[in-house]
Amino acid sequence: MMPVFWCSYRNGVFDEGGAFEKGLDPEEFWDKFASVARDLQKAGSDVITVLADTPRGNIPVALITIDSNDRIAWPKAFWFLSASPRNKVEVGVKFFRDLKKTHVGLVTARPPDAAYYRHLAKYGLMRHIGKIRDYHAPGDDVMLFQTVIS
Repeated sequence: MMPVFWCSYRNGVFDEGGAFEKGLDPEEFWDKFASVARDLQKAGSDVITVLADTPRGNIPVALITIDSNDRIAWPKAFWFLSASPRNKVEVGVKFFRDLKKTHVGLVTARPPDAAYYRHLAKYGLMRHIGKIRDYHAPGDDVMLFQTVIS
């Protein structure tokens, strides 16, 4: 699985959030990756790697971090290059179906990624709550989605 993380880093998958500076060599990346994962877990976050069943066997398709407190969870998915659109939908359906049994899930998405969550809403899993202006920086708006509690 380690080559998947390294390849994902080199292709910008982990750019959002700024935890990984560009130009790290493999050893520096692994040190930083381990440090970030430890810090997230110390802060009470969960870090999971999601596998998808494919004709090639089970392959890693995403790394998901989940910040939570009481009944609120804020998941963030980092999709690997191996994740097909179908993998993403299957993972989203299963993940949010399981999450909403114990937590209200809240997700922020930049406009290009919002279509994914709107698609999940067709399965009765999510609903679009609204837009948060200037979330990350001035002019950097996000859409807010919530899991639908059944």
